[in-house]
Amino acid sequence: ERAIIPFAISKLLFLVCQVKNVELRFKDFRKESFKNGQYFICYLYRQIMPFIAEKIENEALKPSWLITHTFAVFSREAAALSYSQDLYQTPIYFYKF
Repeated sequence: ERAIIPFAISKLLFLVCQVKNVELRFKDFRKESFKNGQYFICYLYRQIMPFIAEKIENEALKPSWLITHTFAVFSREAAALSYSQDLYQTPIYFYKF
C-alpha cells in the first residue's frame, strides 16, 4: 500500500485482529521484486493491471496466482470468476500464471 490513510487503517486492523500471516508494507509495489511471491491479491485501477500481470509473469514463482477485486486483466483469461455477495455483485477474478 502506498496511500497513508488506507495503510494506517489496515495496519490498525491487522494489530487488533492479530493477523500474523500477512505482511503489509508502505511501499510502491512497482519498485519491489516479486521473485519470492506466489500469491498476489490486489484492488488496483484498470490501467495498472497489465503491468502487474507482466511483473508476475516475469518475476514470480511458478505457479503463481493473482486474485483481483473489481478490475480484470484484459490481456489474460481468468482461470475462475466469482461474484461477491455485496450490493453490486462485485467480480473477483482468479488468474493462474
